[in-house]
Amino acid sequence: MLANNLTRGLIPGPFMQDVPLEPDRDPWRRVVARAFFSFCRPYAHFPEYLLLGESRPPPRIRCAEREVRSTSMKPERSATVKLPVVTAGSFMLADGSIGTVIVNTTDQLRQAAVTVSGRWTLHRTDRTVELEGKQTGGDIDVTLEPFGVRMLVTR
Repeated sequence: MLANNLTRGLIPGPFMQDVPLEPDRDPWRRVVARAFFSFCRPYAHFPEYLLLGESRPPPRIRCAEREVRSTSMKPERSATVKLPVVTAGSFMLADGSIGTVIVNTTDQLRQAAVTVSGRWTLHRTDRTVELEGKQTGGDIDVTLEPFGVRMLVTR
């Protein structure tokens, strides 16, 4: 849910009672807190995309999938679904540049192949450059630490 909110440009915070702001002994809350703090970082350095940008379809991302149990108030509606371990959301500015937030939704190291074209720069969440290039089309490989986030800016 937290990764989904980030890729939609939503301000984090719908589960404040579940996200402790100090160390907690509950293993589930510790994991959620790690994800929450990691997924909040891009808002500080990329607000022009995440808060002011216009939503756009994200580029193609190839990555592993994992099974997730979807629950409902009605047990007969519960199901197991496959979801990608890396997800993304894109936002366009008035200058035509597109910022794509790429998110590792898991607490494990993950790899993803992201389809890019044109001039692009891959940033860490503190806005430092990790990779940059120009290509007419193809994939770049992105390695994401547990709950890792990158911002891909294309022009």
